[in-house]
Amino acid sequence: MRPLPTLCLFLSCLFFPLFVSATDWQPFGPPGGAVRALVSDAGQQTHYAICSEQVYQSTDQGLSWNPLAPPDSYQTYADGVVVGSETPTLLVCLDTGGIRRWDPSAHSWETANNGLGDPGSYALQGFDLSIAEPNATRVFFGSSVGLYYTDNDGGFWTEIPYPNDSYLPTKVEAASDGSI
Repeated sequence: MRPLPTLCLFLSCLFFPLFVSATDWQPFGPPGGAVRALVSDAGQQTHYAICSEQVYQSTDQGLSWNPLAPPDSYQTYADGVVVGSETPTLLVCLDTGGIRRWDPSAHSWETANNGLGDPGSYALQGFDLSIAEPNATRVFFGSSVGLYYTDNDGGFWTEIPYPNDSYLPTKVEAASDGSI
């Protein structure tokens, strides 16, 4: 074997472990598992981390995270958005159970399912929430009963007709003009 390639191979094997171990990873974010969504109010003062079993709030740029009230029993969070700029409202969708709206004065979650279709004998599954920009007021919601939007912080949801009833809007993305 030639001496130069052998020397290069030897040196790379010697120094490669030093480069790999040089990075020390530090946890940054809320405890409790995978973050499904990270959203902020329009002023970037309050941040929310939506994890599957808990929602956390940070008011210090993510240095510390405080849990909000837990969801109903056996509920898991799927996604979340913050609506409005003057009085920001946090909306989250649940894997089963529809939409919840955070009431900061009561430190509790309110159900915000007015206008959503009846899932029949099945649970109402929430797939995705989307908002065009932090100052927008229109929120889109993809669920097991169709595609909906609200212009009043989840007070009432209006259905958006689909060309085919068998479609499920599992991912919703709002455009900057407020359309989907």
